[in-house]
Amino acid sequence: MNAVYKNVCWVAILLVISALAALPAQNLWGPITPPPGQVSSFGISPNGKIFAAGSAVLRSTDNGNSWQGIYSLSAAPSQIAFNAAGQVFIGTQGQGLLRSTDEGNSWAMISSGIPDGEVRDVAFGAGGIIYAGTFTVGMYRSTDNGATWAAINNGLPVMDIASITVTTTGRVLVGVKGSNGVYKSDNNGDSWTLTGMPQTSRVYAMIVKPGYLFTNSQEPDNGIYRSTDNGDTWQQIAFAGHTTGLNPYAIDANGNLYIGVPTAGHLYRSTDNGVTWQEYDSGITGAPLGALISPAGYGYAASNSGFFRTTSLLTALEPLPGNLPAAFELVQNYPNPFNPATNIGFRIAKAGFVSLKVYDVASREAATLVAENLAAGSYQYTWDAGSFASGVYYYRLSAGPEAQTRKMLLVK
Repeated sequence: MNAVYKNVCWVAILLVISALAALPAQNLWGPITPPPGQVSSFGISPNGKIFAAGSAVLRSTDNGNSWQGIYSLSAAPSQIAFNAAGQVFIGTQGQGLLRSTDEGNSWAMISSGIPDGEVRDVAFGAGGIIYAGTFTVGMYRSTDNGATWAAINNGLPVMDIASITVTTTGRVLVGVKGSNGVYKSDNNGDSWTLTGMPQTSRVYAMIVKPGYLFTNSQEPDNGIYRSTDNGDTWQQIAFAGHTTGLNPYAIDANGNLYIGVPTAGHLYRSTDNGVTWQEYDSGITGAPLGALISPAGYGYAASNSGFFRTTSLLTALEPLPGNLPAAFELVQNYPNPFNPATNIGFRIAKAGFVSLKVYDVASREAATLVAENLAAGSYQYTWDAGSFASGVYYYRLSAGPEAQTRKMLLVK
């Protein structure tokens, strides 16, 4: 290769890199077809079907691109939940508790043994136990998939239940109305005792991850509380003075936590168990109300103006074992050429914010793969390009002042 041709090649590469660096960041979220009508509850089944409920129950089998009405409701929904068998449960504000055993094709009311038509929340324990929390008659338990129910209110001060969760140890936690905080039961609801949660007016949502519990509180305390001892004690960790969404939490396969905070106008993500939070909602319009994560790894978020899906998978980044790297490095992807997925490896010597993006040959940003704070270490991202056209793509890694770009080829 002569010197002139070499110089031309290097100039072309530098121009591409400069163009990539100058491009604006692509949104993390993109709008998708919203469910028709006024919708107040969402849920994603274990096999990835999305359910939405308002005046009717709707279902999407294509990642939210289209919706099918499957059941009319006579009362507003309060919660959508799924048991280990994939059965769908919907608590309503007047129609009791509904269940579908065939992914929403048919429905039955299963709460005839509960003397209150308003079922606020539902959760599931070991051995197929169903817990239902009501507006006026407290907690109920079924051990036969809803055929019969028994009241379990020994120790609860009021009968207005706002939220239920079951921890990894089988402990049941309930948030109750009024200045009464959170109660716990270690005997499947036979008796309840007060936890160390400050006695706020209402706890609307709780979520569990190994070693941690998170809950949101409404007036007068507001904000997010965390427990590291299975709910015995709680500490306020974020968003004091802010009201979070009614069902705001989601956790991805990497353990990252997401929460919608409408009064702050943002969806936030924490990668360190709630110690710090970063805005994670570029592309979402309106005030985010909450988020869901599908089994495939896509994030879904609802706001007061639409419905949104992440532009890339949230679960494709994998930390690799080994010694801490001595230098910043972007590794050549493999396989290359590829169809449709390829692995992109990189190493970062210092903790900090890391960006990994894909661009087409016209220097247009095609996908944001990573945009988060990472610890020093080696990582691998599996990019599924099934929805992209064949051709040459560039992928660029940035961390602080350092950046590297490499080329890959998608052949279909």
